[in-house]
Amino acid sequence: VKEKRKDFMTVCGPVLQRQSWFYDGALANPATVLRVLHGEACESVPRVIRCAGGCKVFLIMDTHGWHVAPRDLWFARLPHETPRADRTRWYGHEDDAMKLEVGGDVADDGEPQAIPFAGANITGPSGLEFDPRADRYYLLFRDQYFSAFSKLKQDGCTAIVTVNVWCASGGFSDLFNSTEAMRRRLPVAMLSATSAFLPAGASLPKHVWASLARLLPGRTESSSTRERSTATVGDWLRAARAADDAEQDEEAEQEEALYESLGMEAPPPSVGRSRLVCGGSAPHPVCGLPLAEFFPVQVADNRSA
Repeated sequence: VKEKRKDFMTVCGPVLQRQSWFYDGALANPATVLRVLHGEACESVPRVIRCAGGCKVFLIMDTHGWHVAPRDLWFARLPHETPRADRTRWYGHEDDAMKLEVGGDVADDGEPQAIPFAGANITGPSGLEFDPRADRYYLLFRDQYFSAFSKLKQDGCTAIVTVNVWCASGGFSDLFNSTEAMRRRLPVAMLSATSAFLPAGASLPKHVWASLARLLPGRTESSSTRERSTATVGDWLRAARAADDAEQDEEAEQEEALYESLGMEAPPPSVGRSRLVCGGSAPHPVCGLPLAEFFPVQVADNRSA
């Protein structure tokens, strides 16, 4: 945890000091995330994303999550639950939610989204760290993510980069292969730490920050000046993905060698490999955007470009 915080503060510390974008404690709940992304401020969440005239958004979330079968529900879990006053806005009426099928909120029309209960017919509930039915208001569902990104685009956002670090987070990336997602051409580049059905490792954030520090213009790390000046968002995310996958492969090889030394057969891989989706409208998808254009703040010397 200390290493993650150090990496995070190295890159984003100056931005946090200037902007004070910080919600902690009970405000670390799904409604806060959705309010910020939708631009819906309230007394407890006064600072949200305003995209008048265009904006670019970077979102990294390192938390828990899972997939519930057979209803095909993917979700991330936040530390605190959505306040009662916000539940109808983001989850709809409970009676409606009990009747809905999955995906009912993808075509978000601005009305309260009725999110299905996640607790019906759970396969292998002993493998979960929490009960999705009881914890419904702690959960951020992938269709809520999709709708939030649609709202950002509608408000004028030109590029969104999101990094998902939780178990089964690849299911969030897979949604962007759907017909509806491709039709909307959302300006999203999404890197998930694992596939749609496997647990996630914990190393992806480290490689995201390290690759950004190496490739972002104005930094003094080992990358050549040319590499930094020509690096794109896609270069950054692919470098982070490759480094993370290499670390997971090395750990898997070590585990296999250990089982072999004990004369035992190694179990199937328990951690998935990262998944990258690059969206946006051709010929300028988000992954082709120059990194210096996506991050105009020169974090090396704390000056704004």
